[in-house]
Amino acid sequence: MRGVAQWLVVTMVAAVLAGCAAQAGGPPQSEFGGLQSKDALAKVGWQYYWNVLPPPGLLQSGETLDRILMVGDALVCVTDQNRLIAYEASTGRFRWYYNVRSPDRKVYDPIFVKDVSIHEAVPGLAAIIDPEKAPMAKPFDAVVVHTAHYVIVLNAMTGKVVRDDSVGRFQDVSPGAGGCADSKRFYGVTPKGLCFAYDLDSGIRTWTFGGYSGVSAPLREFAGQVFLANQDGEIMAAQAGKSLKMNWMQSISEPIVAPLAVSKRGLFVAGEQGNLQGFESIGGARTWKEPFRCQGRLVDAPQVSGRTVFQYAQGDTFYAVNLSDGKKRWTMKNGRTVLAIVGEEACILDARRVLRVVNEETGKEKYALPMTGLDLFLPTTASDGIWAAARDGRVFCLRPLSAGRLTLDKLNAP
Repeated sequence: MRGVAQWLVVTMVAAVLAGCAAQAGGPPQSEFGGLQSKDALAKVGWQYYWNVLPPPGLLQSGETLDRILMVGDALVCVTDQNRLIAYEASTGRFRWYYNVRSPDRKVYDPIFVKDVSIHEAVPGLAAIIDPEKAPMAKPFDAVVVHTAHYVIVLNAMTGKVVRDDSVGRFQDVSPGAGGCADSKRFYGVTPKGLCFAYDLDSGIRTWTFGGYSGVSAPLREFAGQVFLANQDGEIMAAQAGKSLKMNWMQSISEPIVAPLAVSKRGLFVAGEQGNLQGFESIGGARTWKEPFRCQGRLVDAPQVSGRTVFQYAQGDTFYAVNLSDGKKRWTMKNGRTVLAIVGEEACILDARRVLRVVNEETGKEKYALPMTGLDLFLPTTASDGIWAAARDGRVFCLRPLSAGRLTLDKLNAP
């Protein structure tokens, strides 16, 4: 009932705020207080494509943004009080918000899942025992939110709560590793190394499988497989579904704490002691003859574009590695993360929050621009837009002046 009431309030707020997002050139100047000027952006061919303020009264006194994430086609802001605020990433229009009931608990990165089939009400015992007896559920796109103790399923477009398991039915997800999900199940690992599947419709754990101790990187799901990595350097790919089936296993002989990067381009793994390696996501064959050796500690996820694997090594440098052969392209001493790929150029944020636009293949710098006043940035190689925020709740999308309209295809470019 609480979730339904909140959803009704959100839809009314959304109607009032539908015009809050402004295209570049029209927003009030007060929204740009303390930021890099629009004129400075224009001189290098960029613009504030849209900008938004949080809905009035939504943030409590002293509450600030903690991180921003791309979840499907929405930009989701997570506050230090575990409040989730979703905006349409292409336009900045407000969609919904959701308050996690226990603000003192860690909320893992929300998971976007297409075509989730969940009934309006939890199925009865007969339907759980024999799912064929349950009526068909209309699929919808979902956001799966979880802590170490429970899972909540939201409608990705409206924020409406479809399943609320905050009473905690499994209460044993490893605090060091977030889970993953597909259209039917949530997958997690317990502190004792048991991998399990939790049915999103019935709220019942459907299976467990042992032998995954020391998992400290988030689980990943791709193409019907669940990927795990642990402190022993083991990478495991298991077939997701009603029961767990091991597809392949590899070892890199060093701890893995950085999130895995998995897509149709392959699986890229950053070993904590400095080795970056590539594998085929289907079959697990190594894609490079030998690992790429960094001289620092790897705790950040590799970033993968159509041509390059980018990796920051703590205490060392930022590397750009050829995707096809694992050879070094170039390095940037103070580079930290990729914020966008624009044609043949990579937009790199450095340690001083300066945006450096360089040729992706050569690393030759075209220009640099301080990201004055912005605190949070969305790492991505999948779009020509840059999403950033100030901790006070202001959110921005920056794009090249020549880029045209931001469409869904451009938002998730291959």
